[in-house]
Amino acid sequence: MAHELYRVTVSSRQKILPDTTRLTLRGDFSRLDTGGPLGLRDMRIKVLIGGTRRDELIPADLMDPCAYRAWLAHDESERGALRTYTVASRLTGETTGNDLSTIDIDVVTGDHHGPGSTWARTAEPGDDVLVFLSTRADSDAELSDEELSEDYTIPGIEYAPEQAHRVVLVGDTTALPAIRAIGWAEATSAHPRTVSAIIAAPMGTAESEGQLEGIASVTWVTPSELVASSVAHVWRVYEEVLRESGSLCADTCNAACELDDDAPVTSLSDGVLWDTPAQRRLLAQSITNAQQTQSIPCTLHPGEDCDCQRNLFVWVAGESSKVVAIRRALVSQIGMKRRDVAFMGYWR
Repeated sequence: MAHELYRVTVSSRQKILPDTTRLTLRGDFSRLDTGGPLGLRDMRIKVLIGGTRRDELIPADLMDPCAYRAWLAHDESERGALRTYTVASRLTGETTGNDLSTIDIDVVTGDHHGPGSTWARTAEPGDDVLVFLSTRADSDAELSDEELSEDYTIPGIEYAPEQAHRVVLVGDTTALPAIRAIGWAEATSAHPRTVSAIIAAPMGTAESEGQLEGIASVTWVTPSELVASSVAHVWRVYEEVLRESGSLCADTCNAACELDDDAPVTSLSDGVLWDTPAQRRLLAQSITNAQQTQSIPCTLHPGEDCDCQRNLFVWVAGESSKVVAIRRALVSQIGMKRRDVAFMGYWR
């Protein structure tokens, strides 16, 4: 697998939600790694926007850490701004075999005024743009998606539920393109999983979106409700999965789970910290609410690795502090294994 730089053009621009604009990019995407049997899922591409000296300053391999740091040293107005977007829908346009000509990306605009949202609001058909794509390794290049394992994945794809048969997706509007794409991947899979989603979005988004393909149930919440609602929902699904396996696992603790009110919330990657009383209260309230209606397993006995856990996979993406808080609760309070939770802070 490698990243390759492509020059493509904007084919069309369409406002699909009050705060979201869809851009169709046209070019030669024939070498794009389409993700194996499950398809693109939440695949990300990198887009280089603007820059008066963009073509002059761009290194041969922007993914090389040293080259990237040298590129960052230039002023953004000269080098351009690098932004990451999910491929919003399955590949479209004229196709012959694997020759793919267009992809769609969705950009959240709303009240944002950064380089990405400004570009999405002003881009016109014919504008050129540089994109970095994940391309399939030479050893797999001749294989069709169907010939690859369903566990096949690449950098840029985080949705890898493996043998799990239940999936929970959690996100805000920045994660909607990925959630749609994951749902479509499951809907077209030879072995579809049961998928539910908790999505934080502005009023009216649910009506605009309608039913999301491949997702059995969607709960729309406000951004302030996302942490509490998603944690409570995962607990319910987690308990269902354990009961379906015929056991709650001998060493699970069904006593009341309590958050340590004095402990800061720490990200489980990169040492990022999150710690606010308001968010701790949200987590504590979600635990209290869930305990009123069900018995909730807190954690496995130390050292115990319960196979029935692998039946649930949770994917979380969106604003960083909420993503960190949700992941912390799932791992530390419910007892999910880190391998069964994918979390991505899309923005701060």
